[in-house]
Amino acid sequence: MKLFHKLGILLIAAASLTVWAEGDADSKDVTGEIVDLSCYISHNASGEKHAKCAKSCAAKGLPIGVLTEAGEVYLLIENHDKADAYAMAKEKAAETVTVSGVVFDKGGVKAIQVLAVN
Repeated sequence: MKLFHKLGILLIAAASLTVWAEGDADSKDVTGEIVDLSCYISHNASGEKHAKCAKSCAAKGLPIGVLTEAGEVYLLIENHDKADAYAMAKEKAAETVTVSGVVFDKGGVKAIQVLAVN
């Protein structure tokens, strides 16, 4: 009986830590252009005319994000359990897509942990 009691306490503690670790994260879909953040932030580069450079920068591992029609930018971050989704986002540089994932807002930086790209 004591073993079941201890297991129950451990399960409750683990569930509480999971909720605490996720913080203020919410699942969301974000639609916009995949931009390489190095060029977008430094000289406002985006769109079809910048596609070749954006794909090259993304392939090099430079940071990428989603630029929405409203002008919001979300840094794309990888979910280590679904790395293929982030890799797909890199291949879609300069294209308009919908990214599904967990959204974070930390220290003024908006980010979405990529779970799917459509």
